Amino acid sequence: MVDRNEQGNATEENETRVVSTASLHRRSILAARLHVGQKYLWRIRLGIGMTMIFLGLALTALYELSSHMLWDELVWRRPYIVWDFCGEGSSEHVFWSACISTASYYTRYLCFGLAPLVDDLRAMRAVIVLDMFVTVVSYLPFAELYINSLHHYPDNLTLATIVIVDTLAVVGFLGGSVLALTCREPVVMQRYLWCSLRIWLVGWLLCVLVWMYHFWALCKVVIPLWTNIPCIVILMYCACRPVLRQEVHARLNRLIISRVALRAAAGLASMIGDRSVKQALSEGTERFRSILLADLAAEDVVDRKREGASDPNYLFRRSVPGTSCDAFVSHSWDDDPAAKWAALQQWRSTFIAQHGREPWIWFDKACMDQTNLNDETWALPVYLGNCDSLLILSGIHYWSRLWCVLELFVYFHMGGNKVGPLEVLPVYRNGHEQEDKEAIDQAMADFDAALCRCGRDEDTERLQNIIQAGFGSLGEFNVVLQSSLVSVGVLASSESYNVSAESSSTSNDSHSSGEGP
Repeated sequence: MVDRNEQGNATEENETRVVSTASLHRRSILAARLHVGQKYLWRIRLGIGMTMIFLGLALTALYELSSHMLWDELVWRRPYIVWDFCGEGSSEHVFWSACISTASYYTRYLCFGLAPLVDDLRAMRAVIVLDMFVTVVSYLPFAELYINSLHHYPDNLTLATIVIVDTLAVVGFLGGSVLALTCREPVVMQRYLWCSLRIWLVGWLLCVLVWMYHFWALCKVVIPLWTNIPCIVILMYCACRPVLRQEVHARLNRLIISRVALRAAAGLASMIGDRSVKQALSEGTERFRSILLADLAAEDVVDRKREGASDPNYLFRRSVPGTSCDAFVSHSWDDDPAAKWAALQQWRSTFIAQHGREPWIWFDKACMDQTNLNDETWALPVYLGNCDSLLILSGIHYWSRLWCVLELFVYFHMGGNKVGPLEVLPVYRNGHEQEDKEAIDQAMADFDAALCRCGRDEDTERLQNIIQAGFGSLGEFNVVLQSSLVSVGVLASSESYNVSAESSSTSNDSHSSGEGP
């Protein structure tokens, strides 16, 4: 193991000072990007949130006005539901009042649900509380009406069924909302929010159908409650289709901030969450670690957990803290490990020939606490900012891994080549070089972040939400990333390192020491 505090010769000390200066320059660029990003991310949050909440409140007022116009004629003029009226719900006035009332009633829930961005915990909690308040206020008059009606029709089983189902639906919605409020992850909170809304919609749809059946069987009257059905179906569809909600956010995002670069900066800022830029840079630098490439073995690139190793952090304990390193290694664990190792070793040989020492690298398995990966996502921009270059091991699975493309996104919108070179090493399996090259080129051309995955579903959803917070939708992110790849010529696959598993003649034991940067 090499001590990074050892003193080298004058040439190495000079190179170390240059690296430190470059690292400070990168951090200043990152700080500037994050400051700009936070400014525009706040503008996006405020713009979308206030727009949706204002619309929701306006629709609530419209609902209250139109519903009283409707129900004053049919219901509220009596202390209970007139269970046997016929012919009172067929006027044109009643029909249009019902249309306005139901449309505003359900659309307001959609507006409130769209108000917070997918990563905004506090805004989501505020919206959930607002949803619960509006639901309770809307239900209270019906609760009083139900009680009086049950006293007037104590033996009516249909009425009792409606009361029970409606009440259970409201309780289910409130219960799901309370569960959502207890969540600490925005992803889980949003899932509970829309799930509780679906429960309530199903319950209320059953009530509407029972009511309609009753009056049709009684006096062949189609009461205006039927206007609820299309609204319920539309809202249910939106609640079950996150991609539609993303598209709304994307459109609003483009209206608020038209420049792609500023939306990208907002996406970058969304990664550090509620931390200040100063706090993120300070904590991220404290966490930053690197490892000598010579200290890695071929077995270390096979899987996240080395076979036979009982300690998942065995490699993490061998890395050392520092302020900079030579390369950030971006790779997919699904790509062929022998081909990856061969590519790394050829790159290592080239680096040693140019610099006369072993390279220090940031390698996820060695430089992130493997027992607490969820707490490392926010620091990714800082980790990249502390590396002199980005080294991509581009295999057939690389472009389908969400972590990989997120690393690329961070690199490009920290300044790309302005903060360090990008090196792409195609990873071709031995004997499948042409096949893999075509597959990699096709994967880049057909790139879609919605199809990218992490090892765990919760990580996939969390990272996609980070992207959506800045861009509004994954589709917007696809366009930005692909244009960035074209701008640096990555889409025309690099042939600089066409390395197969058997082409590496450099063993790990041939270079066992060196000075850190």
